[in-house]
Amino acid sequence: MNSRKGTDLAVSQAAADVVKLYAEEADEEYIRRRCKESSDYESAFNGFNQIIDKVQVLSDDAELLEILDEDALERNWKSKMANRKSLMSLAASVVFFVGLIFVALNEYERTPSHGKVDRYITRIGELKEFVLPDGSVMFLNSATKVFAEFDDMGRKVVFDRGEAFFDVRPDENRPFTIDLGRETITVLGTSFNLRMTSDGFVVGVKEGSIALHEKGGENFDKLKRLSPSETGTLIHDARVPLRVESGLLVKFNSRSHDFLVTRDNDGFGMGEWKSGILVFSDVSLSEVVKELNRYTVKKILIEDSSIMEMKVFATVRTDNVGMALVGFEKMLPIKVSTYFDRIVVVGDSNR
Repeated sequence: MNSRKGTDLAVSQAAADVVKLYAEEADEEYIRRRCKESSDYESAFNGFNQIIDKVQVLSDDAELLEILDEDALERNWKSKMANRKSLMSLAASVVFFVGLIFVALNEYERTPSHGKVDRYITRIGELKEFVLPDGSVMFLNSATKVFAEFDDMGRKVVFDRGEAFFDVRPDENRPFTIDLGRETITVLGTSFNLRMTSDGFVVGVKEGSIALHEKGGENFDKLKRLSPSETGTLIHDARVPLRVESGLLVKFNSRSHDFLVTRDNDGFGMGEWKSGILVFSDVSLSEVVKELNRYTVKKILIEDSSIMEMKVFATVRTDNVGMALVGFEKMLPIKVSTYFDRIVVVGDSNR
């Protein structure tokens, strides 16, 4: 009984300290010492910290908001997260709230697809390969979600978020299309990489070709072939599909409908991430950190503007971002500090 009480006390203390930590009122040295003194405390503390990190990510999931009552969730979580110190008021309800979210999430994950629509998803840091019903192969990068509907008339993929590489099997009788909102990508047999961005998407064709057009603009007799360094605007009323061929990368802005065509000389936009390896050559530290943040829940923050443009030459494993940062610290005049809720990078004036 005494052992059980001791464990319960350690868990309670860990829960309270996690809340203090996120409210920026915690003594981090005290937490480190307690972790060394008590394995029960350390296990509970790490568990609660991971749960809160996941809840922060889930609180932005539109579908989850619908499941849990969007208004209540936004009032009781998002508004409080805006002021981190208000997390103290969540101490009593955090366990119940987290339990509610994960019960709902698990129920949601078990819900079968309706009709012939299938959902494919990866979590943060997860890379996964799927074989689609027609034999085409789809690789999903970290934090990606797509829906697929295949029947005798066609093959349709609705892209929700993230990045994916497609190796499409030819089928002249069933076009393969990707729904991107107002825009659509149509292919007959090719391999290409597609990545959603904050203002649109980037598509890189590795083999074959694709057509980029508005919905309902499948008039492939008027295909406009794009060339490297070309810029322009996809004019929806004109109904002229854009043909993107092998080796080309197209950056598309969904707001302005402007596009920029380049050659992908380093292969960065052609799905090389599938191997779990990222290669950076003469890339600014800020861009590297932006890319690495896609693979980790604990976000990396550069808090020193003087190091933003430092050039990085490195090969990084997506499943070990922490080790990459250790390597950067050895190669560059920077200092990396790891906290319970973030990783901070600043310049090191002593080097």
